[in-house]
Amino acid sequence: MAKLTFLGAAGCVTGSKYLVEAAGKKLLIDCGLFQGTDDLKERNWNPLPIDPKTIDYLALTHAHLDHTGWLPVLVRDGYSHSIFANPATIELTALLLRDSGHLQEEETADAQKHKWSKHPPGHRSCPAETQADAAQRRLRHFTGVPHRIL
Repeated sequence: MAKLTFLGAAGCVTGSKYLVEAAGKKLLIDCGLFQGTDDLKERNWNPLPIDPKTIDYLALTHAHLDHTGWLPVLVRDGYSHSIFANPATIELTALLLRDSGHLQEEETADAQKHKWSKHPPGHRSCPAETQADAAQRRLRHFTGVPHRIL
């Protein structure tokens, strides 16, 4: 019997992550950042309740950051298999991850410069990596799946 676990977007509409377990395999559908209020964004720092190394497959429904923005963290923490999506989603996700990384770097620098961060020095405003890391290390995992209209 298949098992569905909501790892995000439960009780809110952001941070989409759904784990489907069936036939001894684990499929993660989406890997989004929590966005919005501070209490939601704070959830981005929480590790998944399962080891990312144990996930067999990852499929993305679309490129919005609340469905893809946590990919750098997932891969950093050990996910090493393909990321399946249609070619347009792959192209847009690559652009969004670069831009998101850049914005996170700017926010971190601003927080440190103006001392508005509640985190210790050197702490990033988001758990994702730098824009260069997000761009380079993520793209090699993408596998295009053709979009078919039935």
